[in-house]
Amino acid sequence: MSGIYAQIISELYGLNRDDIFKRDENSFFKYCFSSEINHIPSKYSENRKIVPERKKLLTNEFYRKFSNIIIGTKTYLKLGEISEIFGVPNKWLKILLGKIGKKQREITAFKCAFDYPNIIVCNQLSGAAGWSNEAIKNLVGNLKK
Repeated sequence: MSGIYAQIISELYGLNRDDIFKRDENSFFKYCFSSEINHIPSKYSENRKIVPERKKLLTNEFYRKFSNIIIGTKTYLKLGEISEIFGVPNKWLKILLGKIGKKQREITAFKCAFDYPNIIVCNQLSGAAGWSNEAIKNLVGNLKK
């Protein structure tokens, strides 16, 4: 599991990052549900859209039961599609999470303007996406405990 996911969980729940995986083999999943939206590895998925079967799966009531939802995709799903899937009005706030690199590139996300569920749409949560510790802390700060 990605170190970024572990960092988010440790920040959100006040846990030691390493302990999330040491308690037992399923301890990570006691704190979150994680799933991939894409069906093709990103190396091959440029300009692709979510397949209809996956979009339909996401409309299941199961996903609406979570109080915090992070959607790590800015290319597979448009904000309007996410609003439709989760049954929330299409009103999003752009949030600055941090800056990274010599050119201080902004790391941004979109947060649903409505409280429940708390939905944040951001870049993929991988090391290659260029997440800084500051950005992860700010992402967590936008989540509800």
